[in-house]
Amino acid sequence: MRRGSCSAVGSGARRPALAALLALLCLLACGRDTTGPDVAASCAAGGGRYAARLLAWFTPDCSLDLNRYVNPLEVLGPPDAQVGGGGFSGFVSLGRGGWVAVEMGACAVDAPGPDLRVYQTVSGEAVTLLAAREPGGPFVTVESRKYCGQKSPGLVSNHCDFDLALAGLSEARYFKIQDGEITPCRRATTDTEGADIDAIEVLHPLR
Repeated sequence: MRRGSCSAVGSGARRPALAALLALLCLLACGRDTTGPDVAASCAAGGGRYAARLLAWFTPDCSLDLNRYVNPLEVLGPPDAQVGGGGFSGFVSLGRGGWVAVEMGACAVDAPGPDLRVYQTVSGEAVTLLAAREPGGPFVTVESRKYCGQKSPGLVSNHCDFDLALAGLSEARYFKIQDGEITPCRRATTDTEGADIDAIEVLHPLR
C-alpha cells in the first residue's frame, strides 16, 4: 500500500466518472498527506472509537461495474446501514479480494477479550483484518477469512470481533479490512458481491 494514497485500483476507463468522484471524496476525507513525520502513529488518549479517515481502497473492475454500493467512505463513522426503499444503504461492497484501509479515531490496545469490531451487512460474508502502528504499514494479519455474521442487537449489520494479540500487537491505529468471501464476481448474481463493510469500532481504546 502506498503511503497517503487513496485509490480505486482497477476502476479503468469503463467507470471514469465513478473513479473521479471517489478520488475527490477520498481527498476530502483523507485531508493532509500522511507521509510527513508529524503524522507518525500516535496513540495519545482520546478520539473517537470508529474509523475517522480513509487511507486507501481497492475494488476490482467487475465489482465496480456490477455492485450497487461502491463508495468506500461509507466505512467511516458509526454503523449506519439501513434497509428500505427497495435496497440497502450505508456500506461498501468490497468485491472479490477488495479491501479498504482506515485510520481509527483512537488507537486500539490489546486487552482481555476482543479489541476491534467490524460491522458487516447483508449476510455473514467472511472478512480478513490486518493491523499496523504506522499508516504505511507494515500491516500484519490479525485473522483471515473470519465469518462475520454475528447479530448486532438494534442494528441492520452483523459483526465479527478481533483480538490484537493474535497478531502479536499491543496497539494499532491503522486497519485494513479485506474481502474474505472470494466469490467470482460474475457468478455472484448479486449487486452486493463481496464482504459489505458498514463500520469499524475500537472496543478497547487507549485511555
